[in-house]
Amino acid sequence: SVALAARTRLYKAERPLDVSRELVRTEDYVAQEFDVSVSVGEAVTVEKVVALFGSRDRAIHEPGYEARNHVKRSGDFADLLVTHILAWDHLWQRFGIEVETGNGDVQCTLNLHVFHLLQTVSPNSVDLDVGVPARGLHGEAYRGHIFWDEVFIFPYLTLHMPRLTRGLLQYRFRRLPKARWHAADAGFRGALFPWQSGSNGEEETQEWHLNPLSGEWSRDNSHLQRHVDIAVAYSVWRYYSATGDDEFMENQGAEMLLEVAGFLASLCVYNRTEDRYEILGVMGPDEYHDGYPDAPEPGVNNNAYTNVMAVWCLMRALSVFEVLPSRRRLELRERLGIGRDDL
Repeated sequence: SVALAARTRLYKAERPLDVSRELVRTEDYVAQEFDVSVSVGEAVTVEKVVALFGSRDRAIHEPGYEARNHVKRSGDFADLLVTHILAWDHLWQRFGIEVETGNGDVQCTLNLHVFHLLQTVSPNSVDLDVGVPARGLHGEAYRGHIFWDEVFIFPYLTLHMPRLTRGLLQYRFRRLPKARWHAADAGFRGALFPWQSGSNGEEETQEWHLNPLSGEWSRDNSHLQRHVDIAVAYSVWRYYSATGDDEFMENQGAEMLLEVAGFLASLCVYNRTEDRYEILGVMGPDEYHDGYPDAPEPGVNNNAYTNVMAVWCLMRALSVFEVLPSRRRLELRERLGIGRDDL
């Protein structure tokens, strides 16, 4: 549940006005009407402050109660503006990137992208159960789902605020059980993270896609993009490489990386004729190639990106065992069923 509380004040010549209020309720909105006497050329300022809380917020009693109390205690617009500017100043000092090109457009464009990124994930995200939505929080495209975009964003965040990356990686770790179910349902071992992830980590990718220009429906095979699994493993290893966070790797990271490796190992098929392993029936990052003409089943074989990164992931899984304490290494091998043949 989500609760909003609003506080509205009116000012004339910077002095608060004591005005009569009338509540207006319709099917579409709730509002207040004010009666104010003003003279020609006289300015009246309306200041509205809103507090928003949700039932998933931490350290709260109840959303409505918290919203009402916070909006009561909130400062006026000038106070809020000062704290707002200070918060962004601190973000720019930490995350800002300056380029010396002599071209102001380049710097402006870079600032815009960093601004959008920090609107979507910021220090406020550290303690929330959130990932990195593909279109940020700026619109309804992709329905707010989590794809693999974090693989491009985490290296930047890690260099400036590693605790933010760690907090966002928790989104994946909390949904590891669902990823295991997903892999098992598809006939594989390990964990298969969904191409489109939502609140509980189930696969949210649509099976049919509407072409808005032609009005025709066609099959959507994008759930076959197995490189989302690789992106999770890659993000875990890059974070660990940058921070040396042994506690994270021991308790969360290693388990995710090993389960992804287990999935990829079971995804591989041995080709006796070629004397090599292959990965069949997937969609690579090039989403315009999702199958072969007239083929009965969707997907392409031996997509270069998927194959190369699968090898990288299997090698990192072996590296993980080298950095874990022997006790934790044994625990994970026993719990995940990793035997000598697997290694």
